[in-house]
Amino acid sequence: TTDICEDTNGNIWVLCQGKTTYDYPEETDSKIICIDSAGYEILHEFKIGTMNDEFYPVRLASDIDRGVIYYIEKEGLYKFKIDTPEDHSLFLEGMYYGFDVDQESGDLYLFSDNGFQGKGSLHIFDMNGNKIAGPLETGIGPNGAVFRN
Repeated sequence: TTDICEDTNGNIWVLCQGKTTYDYPEETDSKIICIDSAGYEILHEFKIGTMNDEFYPVRLASDIDRGVIYYIEKEGLYKFKIDTPEDHSLFLEGMYYGFDVDQESGDLYLFSDNGFQGKGSLHIFDMNGNKIAGPLETGIGPNGAVFRN
């Protein structure tokens, strides 16, 4: 498990990064699982990305209404509605290392690590995918934000 978030129904969405063993070449799929918070049963479970794509997702978040879930995969930021989780779509294309959602404005803060060869960058989009700002310079390996309301 690398990240969790809650939806508008109180269900818990869990991002499972998958497993890689370098000594013995073995890898498992990255998945997203939805758990009913009342009875702890699995409501949804689906694979994201492709095995051996050398991308290990680490961030998951909901929008401000908690009806849409976002996650990053190799091609960019994806999203799906909690009512139709099997219907994923690439929302913002790009190589991002991390992201967060400002729960007051709904703005999306996406971070690029620039290969850990120097400072990273921040790109800010509104909830419709329109670029607000960026790239803005950050420290090395940025992957998340803290919002002060």
